[in-house]
Amino acid sequence: MLDREIPFPATKRWNISLDNADEVCRSFLKGLYREAETNLKGGSKRLWDSTDFGHATNALNIQHGVAGIAGVLLELEKVEGFEDISREILKLVDEYLSAQAVFHIQEDNSLLFGNHGIAWFLYDFYRQRKDEEKTEAAVRFALSLSEQSEVQDYATGLAGYGCTYLKFWNETGNTAFLDKAEAAADSIYAHFAGRNGKQGNFPKAERGLGIAHGEAGLLYFMHLMCVVTDKAEYRDYVNVSLPAYLKKVEEEVNSYYREKKKIDISWCNGLAGMGMALLSIGQYTWKSEIYPILCKISKIITDSMWAQSGCQCHGNAGSVEFLMDMFDVTRDGAFLYQARAVAKYIYTQRFYDSKGNVQFADETKQSTRYDYGTGAAGAMRAILRADGYVYGRLYMLGDLGKRKL
Repeated sequence: MLDREIPFPATKRWNISLDNADEVCRSFLKGLYREAETNLKGGSKRLWDSTDFGHATNALNIQHGVAGIAGVLLELEKVEGFEDISREILKLVDEYLSAQAVFHIQEDNSLLFGNHGIAWFLYDFYRQRKDEEKTEAAVRFALSLSEQSEVQDYATGLAGYGCTYLKFWNETGNTAFLDKAEAAADSIYAHFAGRNGKQGNFPKAERGLGIAHGEAGLLYFMHLMCVVTDKAEYRDYVNVSLPAYLKKVEEEVNSYYREKKKIDISWCNGLAGMGMALLSIGQYTWKSEIYPILCKISKIITDSMWAQSGCQCHGNAGSVEFLMDMFDVTRDGAFLYQARAVAKYIYTQRFYDSKGNVQFADETKQSTRYDYGTGAAGAMRAILRADGYVYGRLYMLGDLGKRKL
């Protein structure tokens, strides 16, 4: 499948004038700069325009706001060849943030759409700007955020809250953050054990297998808590949940081959996110049954890339990130080859919007948005990661589980 020629868009609207991925990404950054400058001067409520759904969420958030797009820029500011344009855009971000009440708790408390993700970004942003006063303000802001929620998942609930606290504990050494992470984990465990001692009492909305809104996100966080605290309840959660989860994922994979049905390969709800969670657990407590499933997932992802858009949360960009995770852990060049093949396919799906700015196709195949989750920023990051410009997964905890502070 991967050896065949990458299919090139045939319709006339695909106006390709740049052949080098580096040039395309720099062109993309110029468009990103122009829109930020225009919106900043015009006093827009958003630094970058968004989808209709994104407009209904916080303008600073990860999925559809400043934190996601500028999070990529923080990485590129350290990369030779991209540092100058990234730094210029980040100056506009700094000016924009200075006019916002960024350290005030707003309605949405979640990681991907609200306060927890904003706190994560603000800490990284001001620390990289070497602004000690605002870095400390970001720490205080994070410390003020609630560790209580009726929702458990990674995107909008307790697992995402907990990962944010682990990030701040790891960065600052402040054990109050670890206490908050434990409070979030205790709530997840209480649901798991059930009020009457019956295991598996998950809220109905979180019965999916994905990482954003399903079991993978909870396993990812609870495994990290296992390693960090060695608490018996958390070990119980992982020891019981992991084998059951593996069986569910294996059935999903096998049904794809058995029934040849379309399968969700996305990072949010599908195989790329399921694989990322299993890989995160497997690299520390490597179990022989995990690796074969991960290999099957990687093959399905590459076989299915032709039908996917380029976006990060629901498309091929998330697949590239998973394949690069696999390469980083195993150092098996086959996964790097697969990642670059999918990245090349994303790259061929680029187009130019009405203002001449490079964009990458989202689910609609014609988005002109810069969103990290559903727009072009996530697609560009995946392309650059496959080429070795950036490393690890943005807004995940990497190898935190390898050590204790």
